[in-house]
Amino acid sequence: MDFAVCLESNYPDGGEACANELGLSWSDIEACTTDEEAAAKISVADANVTAWADIPGTPTIFINGAQLKTTDALLYQVCNAYTGTKPAGCP
Repeated sequence: MDFAVCLESNYPDGGEACANELGLSWSDIEACTTDEEAAAKISVADANVTAWADIPGTPTIFINGAQLKTTDALLYQVCNAYTGTKPAGCP
């Protein structure tokens, strides 16, 4: 997970520096990411997880554990689910 966090913080060109910082083999990582068979397996696994989890894309938003099917009127949906005193920004 440390590598993923570092990579996201240094995207798109920080992979090698992150690997070195964490004592990982950049050549192994690079070989894995350029291997067409591995990429195909990852793509299939990603599609399977996406379909199983019913995640249409990023970001996927949940309110109180329920996935929003649309972000239309997002503020209204959040304010409607909020159980405390409504903040001033709520309609």
